[in-house]
Amino acid sequence: MEEPSAVEKIKQADAARPGFPGEHWLVLAIGVGLWQVTRQHRLWAVRTLGLLGASMLVARAASGREGLSKVLGYTPLGSRVSRCPPATAPRWQSPPDESVPRAPM
Repeated sequence: MEEPSAVEKIKQADAARPGFPGEHWLVLAIGVGLWQVTRQHRLWAVRTLGLLGASMLVARAASGREGLSKVLGYTPLGSRVSRCPPATAPRWQSPPDESVPRAPM
């Protein structure tokens, strides 16, 4: 069996720890603060990395630990997200949609 990557280890540790009240608000404040600190820096790379980091933190605050699919469920097209096959499965392994007639081969 292959050893999990560093990102997978971080995700597992994050999933195992208990949350605390106001965690989402704290992450949102850190994301906005990061953007405020880096948005007028003279180097474009610092501004870009600050915007990227702030965007990731704000998305994390909005979605929580369950991921973005929970938040997308409230958007007009997001209700279809839960019906999508997992991204790890090849397209030919997804269950066929019986409501769509198929042409004979």
